[in-house]
Amino acid sequence: MELKYDIYGRTRPCHIFLSHVNKKILCCLNGVKSAKLTLKFNDISELKVEVDKYICNEAFLKVRKSAGYDEIGALMELFVPEFGWFRLEQDPDIQSEGESKETKSFTAYSYESKLQDYDLVNFSVNMGTNESLEMREDNINKDGEIINKIIIHNPDNPEYSLLDLALSDVPLGWTIGHVDATIAHKERSFEISSQDVYSFLRADVGRAARCVFIFNSFDMTINVYDIETAGRDTNLYLSYKNLLNSLEITPISNDIYTRFRVAGGEDLGIEM
Repeated sequence: MELKYDIYGRTRPCHIFLSHVNKKILCCLNGVKSAKLTLKFNDISELKVEVDKYICNEAFLKVRKSAGYDEIGALMELFVPEFGWFRLEQDPDIQSEGESKETKSFTAYSYESKLQDYDLVNFSVNMGTNESLEMREDNINKDGEIINKIIIHNPDNPEYSLLDLALSDVPLGWTIGHVDATIAHKERSFEISSQDVYSFLRADVGRAARCVFIFNSFDMTINVYDIETAGRDTNLYLSYKNLLNSLEITPISNDIYTRFRVAGGEDLGIEM
């Protein structure tokens, strides 16, 4: 994670691009009044933005409508090159002070939040029942015994890979990236009547296999790490030179928090 900065050590402006659904970029927002990013390790990050309707061209002293302002609304997406993709789940709030001044305020959520839109229904794994996904005809030997159990990740045989099965009906292009070897071969049983994919992975699989999920919205990969080793130093440094406006790190536990070293003191605010 690296932001551009000038010779004086000041962070250069981050660009926020407005996009239609499925990463179809429309324009760069040029009326951004403020932006605050809250990064959450192993959880959905939040980007709070205020956009002015009108901007002033200082060279010609002309006021014009800011790019993309009218299109900002529910289900639109944002791209911040330094941090990835986000999406709006609701229409923005509008604050107006007469005809000459209007601002839209909204919160966008990191791209993995879209997995909350897709449910696993009657999803049964390693339960030994007729409905259980391992009970395939070609997976039962002549003695009626199961040949292959479903493990957390089986890249050579996706039919017996829990992660691949959970994503099989999600039309978003997510794929499985790195999975720690200590996690990949674990066998766990699940019986889900109805639950969204994101909650199933992060909560159910996370607890059962003692792992954490990291979603990479740049290449649409899901990476899985053993919770026993996830807290080790990964040489990721956050400093005045690589922070977006105001950056907050929200740990889910003290162990997870040790992945980060924050330099530069307590004041993390940087003008955008």
